[in-house]
Amino acid sequence: RISNSNNCFHSINVVVNNSTGLDQLGLSSYVFVENPAQNQLKIKTTLSGEKEVRVFSVTGRLVLETTIMNEGNISIDHLEDGLYVLQMSFKGKQFNRKIIKSN
Repeated sequence: RISNSNNCFHSINVVVNNSTGLDQLGLSSYVFVENPAQNQLKIKTTLSGEKEVRVFSVTGRLVLETTIMNEGNISIDHLEDGLYVLQMSFKGKQFNRKIIKSN
């Protein structure tokens, strides 16, 4: 409940939809991303098969795109230090995680 300057109360219902694709399938626990990362982004997963990996800047610009199998060391030394969003696609679902690049 929230009150205004006249002490009138208003109720607000907030619904949080925390769906990130792989999380809906319970698969996010099978993906590990070393975070913060320095010059290599280390991804480990028990999900077998090819996965598409994309990294976006906080402004939404695609800064890196590659594929991995079960594990991957992806060079990110060309990226500036800062916050990025890692997106991994697997079997039509997406997994998103914030990553920090820091030297």
